[in-house]
Amino acid sequence: SKVAAELAPVLVSMTRSGVGIPTRVATAQFIASLFTLNRFDMANEYSKLLDVTLGTVFSERTGALIKCWAAAALSCASAAPPARQSKMMTTVAYRAQSEDESDRKAAAIFCSVLSARRPEMLKAHAAQVLPVACVSRFVDSETSKDTNEAWRLVWEDNIASSTVATRHYSTEILGVCEGWLLARFYALRKAAAKCLAECAIVWAKSEDTAERSAALQTVKKLLVTSLEGGSWDGKDIVAESLAKLTDRREFDLVNTAKLLDGDQRVIQVLCSELQRGSPKFRMSIIQSLKKILKCQSDREVSRAPIVELSKTTLNRAVQDADQRDVTDRLLVELLRCLEVCLGTSEEKDTFEVCAQIVQTVQRRSGRAENALLCLHDVLPRFQHCVQEPLSRDVLCEILADAIGSPVDEDRAAGWKICENILVQQDWLPVLQHFQVSVEGLREKLADNTRSKILALGR
Repeated sequence: SKVAAELAPVLVSMTRSGVGIPTRVATAQFIASLFTLNRFDMANEYSKLLDVTLGTVFSERTGALIKCWAAAALSCASAAPPARQSKMMTTVAYRAQSEDESDRKAAAIFCSVLSARRPEMLKAHAAQVLPVACVSRFVDSETSKDTNEAWRLVWEDNIASSTVATRHYSTEILGVCEGWLLARFYALRKAAAKCLAECAIVWAKSEDTAERSAALQTVKKLLVTSLEGGSWDGKDIVAESLAKLTDRREFDLVNTAKLLDGDQRVIQVLCSELQRGSPKFRMSIIQSLKKILKCQSDREVSRAPIVELSKTTLNRAVQDADQRDVTDRLLVELLRCLEVCLGTSEEKDTFEVCAQIVQTVQRRSGRAENALLCLHDVLPRFQHCVQEPLSRDVLCEILADAIGSPVDEDRAAGWKICENILVQQDWLPVLQHFQVSVEGLREKLADNTRSKILALGR
């Protein structure tokens, strides 16, 4: 013990002042050997050495040196009481959640060494390490691939089942996600959103308990809160994760409908986000809206805000002239999303927006096959408003543009809508109105096309 008391200050000094890599590696290995070989009584000196070696782990920048100092720190920790070990793991977990990438890298290497050399210590403090590892493996960054792989191995090597472990450490995992959703580093926000989506799937597949309901509500609350506010790179991941709460392919839709039924805040937030961001982001918002609205069992819920915001989106789409391909797909998706509004009090307004979307795509791209086919699918549900003169005029104009289009696919879609109108006996006035309109479009339609339309009507 006397030798140890004299040796410890020297080792602390060398750890702090050593410059050359060989010197630092040899110092770390020597400190580790002091506790593994048990040749000296280090019971009273472990605290100083543990503090300095753990601090060096997060000051080094080279992966090999970080491993050496991690091994030294763990050797010192082996002589420490459980409370001191817990304090060390708290420090590592805190550094692992830092926005500083070097801190997260050092924490990942430390935990991988801990998993390989001291699995019993990791098991004793799993609640501090594994939740961070669970979330950190979703970080998607070009400079952190090795770090992600280290966290993935720490997670997978120390659990029996990902599903069971996610449920067991749910509170801690959600706590990490909540902090990362507020991070300035966007990669951390995206990682938190992806992890929350996985947690939602895991909990939704479990038995219907109070704990399950509370966990899903927390996940939804965190996602909705992070969706509010300004735009940031990768925010579409949050919308996609929120949509997974209602994804038919992932879990029982009936139980999830209970979770979202009557909750208008989610829809309101998504609608407000529909007014901002890039076309790609708005596309993810529309797809999320479509899934969530289909899951709503209360069909009397007013969807007027969606129809109104669709007009705003339409206006923005027209302005995005430099991204026409993306925007046209956005408009088609918006048209499919509006289908859920049919059969409600907003039917007339919905038809007007749908017609505007189809006409916008026709004018912008010259290829409106998908938009026309969407209109074909939803048209039978507009049987009341289409009887009105203004609606008939708009529909006839769309059909005239489609049938007179030089694109074969557009013409075929236009004929398909005409045939659909013939099936609806109540719609014969619409077809007659269309025939009259055709007579006034001589300069737009070829004679054989007009004859074909009139013959179809007869």
